[in-house]
Amino acid sequence: MSEYNPLLHNAQRLPVLDWNISFFGAHTQKVEHGWYVPSNLHLAFEIIWVLEGGQRTCIEQDTYELGKGDILIIPPGFHHEIQCTHAEGMTYFCAHFDIDDAPFIMNMVQKCDLIYRQDQEYNGELQRILKRWVHMINHDTPYSFRTKMEVQIVLSELLILLDKMMEQSGAPVHPASINSSKYAKEIAEMIKTSFKQQVLHPEYNEPDDEGLHIERIIQSVGLSPGYGYEVFKKVYGCSPRHYLSQLKLKEARALIKKPELSIQSISKRLGYKNASHFSRQFKRWTGVSPLEYRAGESQALL
Repeated sequence: MSEYNPLLHNAQRLPVLDWNISFFGAHTQKVEHGWYVPSNLHLAFEIIWVLEGGQRTCIEQDTYELGKGDILIIPPGFHHEIQCTHAEGMTYFCAHFDIDDAPFIMNMVQKCDLIYRQDQEYNGELQRILKRWVHMINHDTPYSFRTKMEVQIVLSELLILLDKMMEQSGAPVHPASINSSKYAKEIAEMIKTSFKQQVLHPEYNEPDDEGLHIERIIQSVGLSPGYGYEVFKKVYGCSPRHYLSQLKLKEARALIKKPELSIQSISKRLGYKNASHFSRQFKRWTGVSPLEYRAGESQALL
């Protein structure tokens, strides 16, 4: 992509985009007083908007009380637990989303507030965006392609607003964090590129231990494996191995939907030694075997 082309000598270009922007679904729900979500963490951002009532949220060592209209943004990798504290219960909206852009994630962690109160700056803009998602929730019919694209558009608008909020924040970014972000992004990109080549050219695949493969990638950017794992976890909220597993799961789901591909060929594409190994791993990920997943997808199309 970077090779010089004399035919484009005077061209003005837009950037090349090769990232994953993911929306893991959203929901509204009314819960009773005492409703409780035990401590957990996600590898994605979670945004919660309290529509009615209130909740207490513990994030790592800190506790926050949220009331009607308040919005909470939880970055990836933060342990949190939630309890409905309002006597009449609570109605809330919740969505999970992610983008594999390390500088964005690091800036979000360092520059954005976790809570935007009803009367605070940006709360109104956030509410206007979240309200569009709420209005899209349909209880009766499957979602059309157009609606899915509209969901994606709203997510893009949310990410743009969050980026604007970070730009206008006065919080400084520590230089060491910038370096960490740079290294983590480089490791992630190399893992993703290596995996894409593996999927596209399975004939050259040599089944390998994921840990050794990732360690070679980390060493290629000039870091020791231990420090590389630490930097990656700090930025992405998960280990490089888990990041690779997420890439494999996403690709596996896409490949299994293609009936012309055998489970054996899919396992080869994904770098597994045999179909049995892949099937066991896929069941750990999803709770069902690849064949059961394929059958479920086929039934959904009928």
